[in-house]
Amino acid sequence: MLGIRNNQLRILDIFLEECHGLERPLTDERAATKVRSILGIGSRRQLNEDHAAAERWCDLRGHFDVWRRRG
Repeated sequence: MLGIRNNQLRILDIFLEECHGLERPLTDERAATKVRSILGIGSRRQLNEDHAAAERWCDLRGHFDVWRRRG
């Protein structure tokens, strides 16, 4: 999903649950829908076509990385 390695997907699910209100069950589909909602996009393709959406993705990744390091 969106360039994140598979072993990070479950960690991303927990991040989305704790920080962005992702509801259980934590499925790949729910996580992808939540990420698209946060980024304001309808598909991943828009990340290549919409500079602002790509910046929002970078911001979300940055927040995820900070959250993950805090453990």
